[in-house]
Amino acid sequence: MKPPLNDDELRRLGVGDYKWSTFSRVTVADTTPRGYARSPATSLAIMIEKLFTDQTAAEIDAPAAASLGVHVKLFERAPHIVMLSAPTELPVSFESLSQDSDTGLYIDPDDPATAYADLQVARAVRVAVAEDTLVVWIDGNSICFQVAVADRVQVDPLAEVDAPVEEWLRDCSDQWLAAQVRERLAVADPWEHIVAAGLYARLLETSPERRAGDAESVLAGSAPAEIMRPLMWAHNLEREQIDTLRRLARAEIELISQDIEALAEHGDLFKSVWRDSLLDLCHRRDDVECVWRLLPGDDDTLAVDLAELDEQGERFIIASPVRIEIPDERLWRVRLSDPEAWWTWIAIQPDADD
Repeated sequence: MKPPLNDDELRRLGVGDYKWSTFSRVTVADTTPRGYARSPATSLAIMIEKLFTDQTAAEIDAPAAASLGVHVKLFERAPHIVMLSAPTELPVSFESLSQDSDTGLYIDPDDPATAYADLQVARAVRVAVAEDTLVVWIDGNSICFQVAVADRVQVDPLAEVDAPVEEWLRDCSDQWLAAQVRERLAVADPWEHIVAAGLYARLLETSPERRAGDAESVLAGSAPAEIMRPLMWAHNLEREQIDTLRRLARAEIELISQDIEALAEHGDLFKSVWRDSLLDLCHRRDDVECVWRLLPGDDDTLAVDLAELDEQGERFIIASPVRIEIPDERLWRVRLSDPEAWWTWIAIQPDADD
């Protein structure tokens, strides 16, 4: 998951070259203003004063924000306005992305570590706490929070690791999978594009034997055509491209490990926002698996990193005081063919209507 912004908008917000980490989603009944719609001429400061006169703001549980020490409050009748309070002992700054001169952001003059964001006006808000960054935006009836981390690895340009996935999808009869893959292709990020290729190869709705095809069987001419395409593409990558994918995978493994720690320390596993964050983390672990299974050759270092991450993940899931069950098509499919993958243990089969 990442904010629905294009490359230029991400750069304007100051997170153009960042990797996306811990994600939280808080679903509300309706993000449409109820009696508190603000006209362009109305100052957000005046609006905030009226809201505090008429009602109080209730704190919500958002693990992504909590991991940076940011407290979040919403107004019941104006859930599009979010109150963000960062730690006062650290350097803090706020920035919004909007279409016009109305920034949709008001910083409390008496407390510069607290700001109010009108997410109907601001497409996204960035909260910088020391060297950490939180991005906030609206998605339908949800308020989304995601930690952004400055990319610590230099990667090759997208063109050097691009895969012809759209071409492969022409013969794909699995509409669910095609939609999942195209959602990744729509994101201008090299990691997402490589995940799309791996996702296609890993989750084709075929027999277990066809899912299990690997580079050796491709070279022997025994793998089915659908599997051959991504595996042959990966087998023919240049050494520099393979190194790029391994660096991207290592960076993602490090972020997932940090997010497991954050989920273990923050939030309530009985709340939907915590479970949404857990589901996102499990999807990201499977993203790494998709890429790992595509990579030709052996990489002992990456294998060790994955083993350590999986040991941490297994301990985390097993330590839960209750059995966590979340309907999810993707993880359910993976669990059928890879039941020992800890990131699938939370998955149950979705209803046919879901």
